[in-house]
Amino acid sequence: MQCRDDRPSSEPVRCAPLAAPWALPGPVEAIRSAPVLLVEDEPLIAVTLEDDLAEHGFAVRHSGNGAHAVQWLQDGAFAAVITDLRLPGADGFAVLQAARRRCRPLPVLVITASGAAVIHELHRRGADAVLVKPFPNEHVIAWLRAQLAGGRATGGA
Repeated sequence: MQCRDDRPSSEPVRCAPLAAPWALPGPVEAIRSAPVLLVEDEPLIAVTLEDDLAEHGFAVRHSGNGAHAVQWLQDGAFAAVITDLRLPGADGFAVLQAARRRCRPLPVLVITASGAAVIHELHRRGADAVLVKPFPNEHVIAWLRAQLAGGRATGGA
């Protein structure tokens, strides 16, 4: 199935048929069943964030490699993406681009230790939010809840 996509791309956009509006999960169900893609290569950040997300009811799929995350975004369904900027395999810009290529782009939160120029570029390329390290995990959880409750959790493959 091809869908309308105004973004320039050399590849066709794949998307699943849209569900009937009454079949989409409400905010509570979306939070409880949301498959969130976490892309983080620093073990301490990855483990604590994954544990906190799971404790708050989020299903999490984690990768420490940007290239794996890009492949997963092409093949799988996720509600949101949380990605570090500096990653092995492919950087956070590539993960962001893969999330934006989808028929229904996913909300993307980028984690970085970079300065203002890089943060500006992330927003220019479509990042929904940027968190600067170090950050409290509660900020990530609050952002996810706001994104999913706002109806953005519809990014099927």
